[in-house]
Amino acid sequence: MECIRTHIEAHEEPWYSSWHDLQTSEFGNCSRTANPSAEIGGSDGTRQRASADAYAALLDAIQWHVIGESRFADHAVKLLSAWGNTVRTADAQLFQFPARSMCIAAEMLRYEDGSFYEGWDSTDLDNFLCMVRTVLVPACRSQAVDNPMTSWSAPAATGILAAGILLDDESLFEEGLGYYRSRTISGSVYNSIADDGQVKEMGRDNVHAMLTLNDLVQMAQLAWSQGVDIWGEDDNRLLRGFEYYCTYNMGHEDLDYAPCASSDGVSTWYYISVHNNAFRLRPDGLCYESVYHHYKEQKKWIWTMLHPI
Repeated sequence: MECIRTHIEAHEEPWYSSWHDLQTSEFGNCSRTANPSAEIGGSDGTRQRASADAYAALLDAIQWHVIGESRFADHAVKLLSAWGNTVRTADAQLFQFPARSMCIAAEMLRYEDGSFYEGWDSTDLDNFLCMVRTVLVPACRSQAVDNPMTSWSAPAATGILAAGILLDDESLFEEGLGYYRSRTISGSVYNSIADDGQVKEMGRDNVHAMLTLNDLVQMAQLAWSQGVDIWGEDDNRLLRGFEYYCTYNMGHEDLDYAPCASSDGVSTWYYISVHNNAFRLRPDGLCYESVYHHYKEQKKWIWTMLHPI
């Protein structure tokens, strides 16, 4: 946060303009009113509302840390508490996306000593944490283990890891790490990405492949913030996946793709798909900067493509 603050105070670009865009966006201007429901998932618009509220709470928390104004934290608390006091089930489709995002946003409402923002009413905070433990954790565990689609399993695994951090639960945190490293669940770094970097769900479409990569990065960054390096798992397997994905999407459409079993397990993907989900969902992952920053700034690596054409 100190780095962000330094760039903004110096009016340095592109940080200053980007910060202005954040603060004036519908998610960063503290104007959003939560619209919670008893179920956090569902393709009727519920999960989208929940995800949007979680995203707004995260941007609020970031602004609170950077600027130090309590109005941002207060707004984040209102959004998260509304859901924490209302959610009773996580059974409907794709609940894992808002589930993991809410855990991450809530964790950002802490001070450096680990205490939560003092403006979060203790009853509301307890209700939110209870909802995470009793509703979101069991649901995410089931999806992480049992869902055959990498892009659905991975965010559920992220939810477990994020919940472990939020709840200060070491066993839950270790469970999340285990999912990332698993040789059996579909959303692990091993089953999402082949030894040579081939990203499995690119045989489905590029968007779902990016959803998977996006959550694997979130898991790696969450673990890194706790002092655990899973970025480097299996000689940086995640990085190989990104270089494979980016090589193809930078125009090298003749990239080799070995046939593999589809997510449903009853058919085979023979080539990288050009399915028009790319136009419906836009394959613009939120994680490229995190990968670049980790390897260039943290590891001091020189960026080279592993799949030169």
